[in-house]
Amino acid sequence: TYDASILSQDQKLQKLFEKLAERKILNNTIIILTADHGDEFHEHGSFSHGQTLYEEVVNVPLIIYYPQELTPQRIATPVENMNIFSTTLDLLNIEQPPDVDSISLLPLINNGSHDRSYVLSELYGREYLGETNQKAIRQGNWKLLEVLTKSQSIPPALFNLNTDPKEQKNLYDSNIEKRQEMQALLNDVIS
Repeated sequence: TYDASILSQDQKLQKLFEKLAERKILNNTIIILTADHGDEFHEHGSFSHGQTLYEEVVNVPLIIYYPQELTPQRIATPVENMNIFSTTLDLLNIEQPPDVDSISLLPLINNGSHDRSYVLSELYGREYLGETNQKAIRQGNWKLLEVLTKSQSIPPALFNLNTDPKEQKNLYDSNIEKRQEMQALLNDVIS
C-alpha cells in the first residue's frame, strides 16, 4: 500500500511537470518537494507517524528545482523545513520580514555552509490520548530527544548517529557530559 501510494504520487508529479513543460514554464518555475514527516515501520516499536521524533520520521526529502538559479546537486546536511520560507523569499529577491526564525538555505546550496549548526524538531501531541510532547535537537552526529510528558514507550534519548544511524543504542545515561551539552544547546535554542 505504501509503495502504491508513492507510485501514485510520482505519476501525479510527472503529469504536473509535463504540463509545465508544455506551457514552456517548467524551467522558470520554483518547484519544492518535501514532506512534513516520514513513517515508522516498527523500527522503534510502532507503525505510522506523528508519535516520535526518530530519524525515520523527521528525516524527509527536500528537493528544490529552479534551474535558472540552482545547479543540480545532492546535499547531505540536515536542515529544517521552516527554512523553505526564507529560501523561497531569497530565490525571489524578496526581503524577509523581521523576527522570523527561518534562514535561507541558498548559502548552503551555493557555498556548502549556512548559519545554523543544529536542527530542531518538535512534536506536540494530544496528551489526553496518551501522546507525548517531544523536542529533538541534532548537532553534527549527535541527537538529543527530550520527552516533555510522561511516556512509558518513549524514553528521553541521546544518540550518536555516526555509529548508530538507526538510533538503537540510547546513550542518555552513559554519556552524561554530551547529554548535558546537548541539553544546554536545546535550552538556548528554545529560549
